[in-house]
Amino acid sequence: FLEQSVENDLFAKLWHGQNRGVLIPGLHLLTFPLAFFPFSLFAMLAIPDTWKKRHDPSVAFCLGWIIPVWIVFELSLTKLPHYVMVTYPAIAILAAKALLDGYPALAAKKWRWLVALSVGVWLMVGMGVALAWVFLPYLSDQTWSVTQISVSLILLITQGIGLFLLVHRKTESVLILTLGALVFATGALGCTLPSLHHFWVSRQIAQTADTMKPCEKLQIISSAYREPSLVFMAGTDTLLMNNGTEAAQALQHNPC
Repeated sequence: FLEQSVENDLFAKLWHGQNRGVLIPGLHLLTFPLAFFPFSLFAMLAIPDTWKKRHDPSVAFCLGWIIPVWIVFELSLTKLPHYVMVTYPAIAILAAKALLDGYPALAAKKWRWLVALSVGVWLMVGMGVALAWVFLPYLSDQTWSVTQISVSLILLITQGIGLFLLVHRKTESVLILTLGALVFATGALGCTLPSLHHFWVSRQIAQTADTMKPCEKLQIISSAYREPSLVFMAGTDTLLMNNGTEAAQALQHNPC
């Protein structure tokens, strides 16, 4: 287990670009507006105040939490969005501090470009997220989800309200965006995603095998496809083989 998790997974991802090839440094930064959505707007707007107060012990602590970790995962050859999630609490703290302070540094003219860029990127990300989830059921199963359309509209509406409130009622802006995100996540992850048929390969395999089973007690042999989810769906006696030859030998031993 340790060899597989440390050597094959961790080190292979750091130095060999495991499974997805080599990805350039900076990808985590580019995907941050999406990964931290909908609160990425507050984090981006907090950059000037955070930099201005970087010598404050509490701010320096958070930066010392974020920057080294971020550099390590930007330099690693395999990049997955969840790798940098360990820095999100510190980012949230800095974003909340700047929000409650009222973003004083943003009053300077030199930071107006950051406001325009942050708001523009944030609005495009929100629209992209809402539309992507609306089209997901159609792309997967050629159906439309009324629930998903509804929660996507709620997300876009709360995004607009949150942006409007940000000018004079900043904490209310956070509250409305939080509620909108929770409603959206509940519909998307709790209803839309589980209801997709073709999206869940392991579930399809288990259901198909159960329909075609030659014996009352069924055991699945899988070659190449080695996802743990298949074991959860089909039972702990599922055999995950390395190749077709091993699968054929196991099938000869037990036709069921």
